[in-house]
Amino acid sequence: MSFDARLEEVSDSVTKMRRTKDTLLHEQERTIKQKKEQSKKLLSLNSARVVVQEVAQQTQANLEYYIAELASIALDSVFPENLAFKANIIVKRNQTELEFLLLEEGKEMSPTDNSGGAADVIALSLRVMGWSLAPNRPILFLDEPCKYVSPDLQEKLSLMIKKISEIMNIQIIMVSHADDINMAADKTFIATKEKGVTKINGVYKEITG
Repeated sequence: MSFDARLEEVSDSVTKMRRTKDTLLHEQERTIKQKKEQSKKLLSLNSARVVVQEVAQQTQANLEYYIAELASIALDSVFPENLAFKANIIVKRNQTELEFLLLEEGKEMSPTDNSGGAADVIALSLRVMGWSLAPNRPILFLDEPCKYVSPDLQEKLSLMIKKISEIMNIQIIMVSHADDINMAADKTFIATKEKGVTKINGVYKEITG
């Protein structure tokens, strides 16, 4: 499956998960209301609770998969090594937590054990995923994203950010000192500081379709 097709699949799935989340919240509110108003219908409420739990478990499994898929797509498009990402939703001390693992040639490790900037790319993809799940958030601001990614991979990183922005329908505005990370940007502005005052020197580059 191509890079664009995989991203399209993730984007469609995120939209479905957002709808499922809204449905779960509505069902949860309805169940609580029924419990307060109709205490005699305990059996019916228990049945509704079971349905909500089953849907929640399925949604959790889907979320694990698509978080891992988006991060793996990002890694695959930037790094030449065989890198992938795995997310596990686990319960510790009665609290739900996300466990993140980097897969390098099939070997599991912490993302921070990789010194080539993989953790930065994973963090960026997770931010995009989380942002896309929230309603009415079309703009994502990034400050020095992926600054530990090697300079020779900055162009690939730029293309990856551009493609994710398009497929996930999120406008990304970022600030960076990296020379080539703006290669695929629609517009680039140069900011300078003079006597303690930051000035924007106009459009440095604008890509037109």
